[in-house]
Amino acid sequence: VDRRRRAGEIARAWITNGHLSLSLNAMAFGKADIWGHVLAGMAEQVAASCAEMGHGTTAGNLEEIRRNLTADLAKAAAKHSPLSVKS
Repeated sequence: VDRRRRAGEIARAWITNGHLSLSLNAMAFGKADIWGHVLAGMAEQVAASCAEMGHGTTAGNLEEIRRNLTADLAKAAAKHSPLSVKS
């Protein structure tokens, strides 16, 4: 059994003309559900980094991230709902 730690890039993000662009390995974990854990981990690191830079607290930043993420996920779900697909 090869027990050496391996690393691999799973995502890159950048802003282009005011819009988010992504390059990612969507199947890096085999299933989409693991991405929830990845996104939560990223949110925690962003919240802590913002706090370290003097912008709020980690807990407060996490709450703001959660609020916006929940709203944006609801919009994405509605956009891709079978009820919203136009023929």
